[in-house]
Amino acid sequence: MAGPSKFADAAGRILVGVSIAAQLCLIPLLFVAALVPVIARWINAEWATRAGAAGSLQAPLFFGIVMLSLGLIFLRDGHVRIDLFRRHQSPATQRWVDLAGGALVLLPFCGALLWFGTRFAAEAFRLGEFSDATLDFPLIWLVKGIIPLGGALLLIAGAVVAARSAAPRAPTSEALSRRRRRSALLAGALVLVAFGAPWLLRPAQLPVLMLLALGAGLLSGYPVALVLVGAGLAFGLVGMHFGLVTLGAFGLVQLRFYGFLAEDENIFYTAVPALLFVGAVLERSGIARELLTAMAKLIRRVPGSLPIAVTVLGVILAPAAGLVGASVTTLAMIALPTLLEAGYPVPFATGTVAAAGTLGIAAPPAVMLFFLALTFRMELPVLFLGMVGPLFVLFVLYACYQMTVAWRLGIGRPGPPGAPEASWAAFARSIGQDLVLPLALFAAVFAALIFGWATPLECATLGALGSLAIAALHGDLNARFLREAILQTANGTGMIFFIVIGAAVFSVVFSLLNGPAEVFALIQSIGGGQWGPLLTIMGIVFCLGFLIDWLEILLIFFPIFLPVLRTLDFSSFAGSPALAFAWITVLFTLNLQSSFLTPPFGFSLFFIKAWSPPSTTMPQIYKGIAVYVLFQVLAIGLVLLFPMLATALPDAWLRSR
Repeated sequence: MAGPSKFADAAGRILVGVSIAAQLCLIPLLFVAALVPVIARWINAEWATRAGAAGSLQAPLFFGIVMLSLGLIFLRDGHVRIDLFRRHQSPATQRWVDLAGGALVLLPFCGALLWFGTRFAAEAFRLGEFSDATLDFPLIWLVKGIIPLGGALLLIAGAVVAARSAAPRAPTSEALSRRRRRSALLAGALVLVAFGAPWLLRPAQLPVLMLLALGAGLLSGYPVALVLVGAGLAFGLVGMHFGLVTLGAFGLVQLRFYGFLAEDENIFYTAVPALLFVGAVLERSGIARELLTAMAKLIRRVPGSLPIAVTVLGVILAPAAGLVGASVTTLAMIALPTLLEAGYPVPFATGTVAAAGTLGIAAPPAVMLFFLALTFRMELPVLFLGMVGPLFVLFVLYACYQMTVAWRLGIGRPGPPGAPEASWAAFARSIGQDLVLPLALFAAVFAALIFGWATPLECATLGALGSLAIAALHGDLNARFLREAILQTANGTGMIFFIVIGAAVFSVVFSLLNGPAEVFALIQSIGGGQWGPLLTIMGIVFCLGFLIDWLEILLIFFPIFLPVLRTLDFSSFAGSPALAFAWITVLFTLNLQSSFLTPPFGFSLFFIKAWSPPSTTMPQIYKGIAVYVLFQVLAIGLVLLFPMLATALPDAWLRSR
């Protein structure tokens, strides 16, 4: 049995090498394709016209980055998991779950990608297809051919993982007996579901059962993306029994996520790799640490200035926030030891760091805002400006609390204890290089988006170049640094858009089962006029935040809730229909932001625990975060009551156009 194991290891190394090489080529090419039109526009209009070909490459390059990263993500277990039961399972049970998931979910999914993707690309080749969405890019069949290629790489990764999981481990007789019992139970359950369920169910029950099955799968700890795929495939088969779904309908999945990822109408998505690259540069360089030091020096005479500086840094790290906890991890590594050394209690220190990292999740130009703008079909500047007021309210609440705690504890000056005083010249140089330059960079990106000087991808790419320039000034830039930043970008991009693809599978089947209409009718039946459905959905989203991440909520549940939200008329309350929907979007942004803080599965809390001293307990972290969760709820309430907090700046921007 050593032969298959060695073969699997060799195949895994080849897959990793191919995937890394592809990402090291595609991500820089995406940045180049974004920069060429910017440079051409600066030269003259004729050059700008010639640069249109480079612009047409942006969406196909982004699609290649996503699809060719799926195998690497699966092989390296770079998934998002909601780990409720898995950590309590034995390694043997985890292997059995992974093997069963690979056979029942991954294998059919890869087969569908290969079969439908190949037909999808072949049809484009036969027709000589051009696409207006990608500015007449002439090789559309090649772009669509990435789908079966990505499916093949994912299938190879699944085979490698299965071979490693199935490697013999000399089980004892007791272990072998347990394995046989589990196999029998699993086989019996599968037979019961496969042959009994269709005759026991009614079509009207399928949407509810699909949501319940999704919840159970998410809490099992199996990768979120594959849980979405599995729920879609399983209920798609049941729907075929009732005549609600056809085999050809599974081909709609290709169209759905191809439209999401490879067409310019969803140009917001293409900016995500560049934003993640900025976050990776900030995380891996010494910029973040020096930013904290500079901010602490600037406000050193303010009580509680160190936690306030940590909060400001959380906002500055916004591009790194929202996907992989980079901002929270960076803050925990840098600020948590300093807060503890300064004499702050463990609950306060851990709560402050978690809240500061979470604040940046909804601060422009955070990745989450790009997804929300696309989901709600809203102009990105409107959402960016709409978040300024609520985030300022949150910052004031945080700062007042931090100043009060510092005053009660008698903690005065911030910064590392015993830090020597610097000369005014050194102080000014430190503030200019460590604080002003990064702030100027993000202000420039923000202004370019607000005033329409560049597309989101172009703005994010310019931000990436600026972050590299700052890293070079700090002496951190080299070939290895670039390679690691690019690979971290690829991992984050693949992780998030694997979930997007899984959500596409789920949503197509859920729609065919008439699920959105059922949910729409249920919520519409709630009384309370316009406010009843809004507060009900807000409550559901807040409760979901205790269990799952913002991305799953946004991709799975908001397509169901949006038809209801679009029927609500708050124009007289907010000022106009456009401002009313902007107000609603800001409310849900704050709500989703809370999901990082709410126990027991707030992701920020786990990142903080990982970087806290070993003696730190989860109850201490829960205690420290409770006040900040209350502030989050208070901010949502204030925006509910006073929509001007979210609509004043968007209103001024819309009037100025």
